[in-house]
Amino acid sequence: MKGLTFISRDTRDHPADRRYLRMKGKTLKHILVDRFLKNYGYEKGTVTASAIVEDILALIEQYYRFSVNSFLKEEQLVLLCLPIDEYPAKGKSIHQAALKPVVIDFITADDIEDMKKPMHHREDRLKKVERWTNQVFDRGA
Repeated sequence: MKGLTFISRDTRDHPADRRYLRMKGKTLKHILVDRFLKNYGYEKGTVTASAIVEDILALIEQYYRFSVNSFLKEEQLVLLCLPIDEYPAKGKSIHQAALKPVVIDFITADDIEDMKKPMHHREDRLKKVERWTNQVFDRGA
């Protein structure tokens, strides 16, 4: 029995792979392509439906984007932050400070790719918090 090796019978996917596929499928593009194929009876195929949806989303973004920060993408978030030049003072509360709205990328493609990797959740959170902090600082808050 020395030459025998253990073969795992667990044929299930890794939990990180399942979470990755769930998050990747929740984009507006995937939802619209799915709706084209299932609800509207579009039988031309996924590739054509995907191209139509990309064109529609590009048109919507072009039509409704008035400035760089006026139109949020689905993975972005607006935070009210203290500007860099807002200095603390004795007895000054957050209500008395001037707040600046900052748009950050809440979740990115790299985050979704990292879900495929087996990493500890604390490491994942620290990586996201570091990215958010750097984005806010780069935008002057």
